[in-house]
Amino acid sequence: MFKSLLRPLVLAGSQDLLTPLKIVPHVGVVAILDFLYHFAAMAVYTVLSNAVGPVVSSMADGMRSRDAFLVRLQVEAWRFGADLDYDHE
Repeated sequence: MFKSLLRPLVLAGSQDLLTPLKIVPHVGVVAILDFLYHFAAMAVYTVLSNAVGPVVSSMADGMRSRDAFLVRLQVEAWRFGADLDYDHE
C-alpha cells in the first residue's frame, strides 16, 4: 500500500538526508529507478482507485451490462494495482 510504504521512507529520509545515496552502491541505480517507477505507479493507482473509482463505478450503473462490467473491471484493476483489494488488518 502506498501510504504504508511512504511513511517509513519519509521517516528514514528525514532522519538522514543521505540515506537514498547510501543505498545506491548496495543495490545499484537501475534497481532504485525500477523501485521509483513502481512506487510512482502505485501512487497513481491509489489516486485512481480512491478518487476516480467511485465516480466511474457510479456511472457504470446506467450502462449496458457488458460496458458496466468492463468499467467495474477497470476500477477493480486500479484497486488491485494500489494493493487495496485485500484487507491488511
